[in-house]
Amino acid sequence: TIGGTFAMRVAACLAGIVMTLSLAATAAHAQLRAPVIDVNNEFGIAAQGFMQSYTETRNGAQLDREHGTLPGLQFKATTMFDALGVEHLYFGLRYETDRGGLTYNGATLSGVPVNSTSNYETNDVNVEIGKAFLLTDRLLLMPVLQGGWRGWKRDLNSFQVENYSHSYIGAGL
Repeated sequence: TIGGTFAMRVAACLAGIVMTLSLAATAAHAQLRAPVIDVNNEFGIAAQGFMQSYTETRNGAQLDREHGTLPGLQFKATTMFDALGVEHLYFGLRYETDRGGLTYNGATLSGVPVNSTSNYETNDVNVEIGKAFLLTDRLLLMPVLQGGWRGWKRDLNSFQVENYSHSYIGAGL
C-alpha cells in the first residue's frame, strides 16, 4: 500500500541517519584517541620453539649435556582501557608452554656413558598492569608492574624426575 511504502521509506531514511550519526561519532572518538593506544590492544596465538643447550663441566671435562629444540605455544592478550575516571590503563597476560624430548649425554655410570632422551615440559605465566602517560599521539611512557610463575619439569627416566619452579615480581618501563 501507499502508506506502508511511505512508512518503509521513512524508516529506512531514519535508519540511514542513525547509522551516519553513529559512524560520525565513532570516527570522532577514534580521532580523539591517540594511535599509540590502539597498538596496545592485541590477542595472539603463536607457535614457537625453545632451544636448550646445557652443559656441565668439571676441570675442563664434560659431565653431561642436554640439547635440542622443544615445540611450544604462546597465548597473549593485552589491552588499554579507561576505568573509574583514569585514562590509559594497561593489562597484559601471557602464557607459554613448551614440551618435548631433548638429547641427553650424561656422565659415565660404572664406566658406561648415559645417553638418552630427557622429557621436558615448561609452563610460564606472566601478568602486567600499568598506566600509560602520553607524550605525543605517537609516543608514550608506560610504567608497569609484572609478576609471573615458571614451572619446569625434566625427567630422564621414571625414577629420575626433577621439578623446578619460581615466581617473580618486578617493574618495568
